[in-house]
Amino acid sequence: MKASWIFNLLIALLGLNFLPAPALSAAANPANVRIALTAYSSSNWQIFAAVKRGFFKREYLNVEVIILRSSVIQTQALLANDIHMNTYSIDSAAKPVLQGAPIKLVGTGQEKPSFRAIVAKDIKGWSDLKGKTLAAGSPGGAFYTMFATMLNVNGIKKSDYTYLSIVRSADRIGAMRAGQIQGCLIGQPDDFVLLDDGFKSLGYTQDYLKDVQYAGFAVNGKWAEKNEETLVATMRALVRATKWLHDPANKKDAMAVLVDYFPDWKPSWQEQTYDMLIRQKMLSTDVRPNMKGIENFLKLAVEHGGMASVPPLETWVDRSYVEKASRS
Repeated sequence: MKASWIFNLLIALLGLNFLPAPALSAAANPANVRIALTAYSSSNWQIFAAVKRGFFKREYLNVEVIILRSSVIQTQALLANDIHMNTYSIDSAAKPVLQGAPIKLVGTGQEKPSFRAIVAKDIKGWSDLKGKTLAAGSPGGAFYTMFATMLNVNGIKKSDYTYLSIVRSADRIGAMRAGQIQGCLIGQPDDFVLLDDGFKSLGYTQDYLKDVQYAGFAVNGKWAEKNEETLVATMRALVRATKWLHDPANKKDAMAVLVDYFPDWKPSWQEQTYDMLIRQKMLSTDVRPNMKGIENFLKLAVEHGGMASVPPLETWVDRSYVEKASRS
């Protein structure tokens, strides 16, 4: 009895702690999580920060970031469990839900869209776009919905212009330079490229689309049910990365993360991106899905022919994982 008491006292004094077998196993064998993006984008800054600053490793996660250049391919890979999480536009998550796919939206990436309407050098205002040829993404897609809404808000109807579907933003740059189109919706850094060339901006998407959520983190609901601990750990890493990015004290290190992924960006582009996503809070500040913003965005998609209807949010938007992650 005395020997046992002395042994326990020594353990307490030395601060020794015997981990239970599951914790030891988790530390020795980190969970593998594959996250798919359509392209490297500043919209994915949270993921980049979680990788570079070790937030994923802190959660005993082995995260692999994969590029799949189509939201359709992303969804197929997610449903096949080849991918565990997708980050893409809200409508890209909602469309397969309408077809019965068990997709769950569990978090927010970039909430406010930072895309800009870039127009030819002789365009002075929105009314000058009547009779012109304009471009964005595929009809029915997120870029199309946003650009059509911006035009409509400014009194430009679909019958007032010719629309070209140019999916790759780099190709929109070429079309603008060649004079094949006189306006387009485009994101960073391609908008910076065109502005440096002397083209003009008619404003950001968020100037005309109020209270919308642009992009989020989606998972296969069946996988999530079986891997709740891994998903909560993933969300916890993303929450930490998000809070870290929004802390002004971390600006220098946050910019270093961005440069690691985009070494060719000019310093002025980097600073403008930080201003948009962090200072203006276009990037989510807490990773929680914005229910009203999701509904608003999807209603616009329906209005412009991108979707037949808005699936009831309570059936596929699941905030429980990010809530658990935030509490812990």
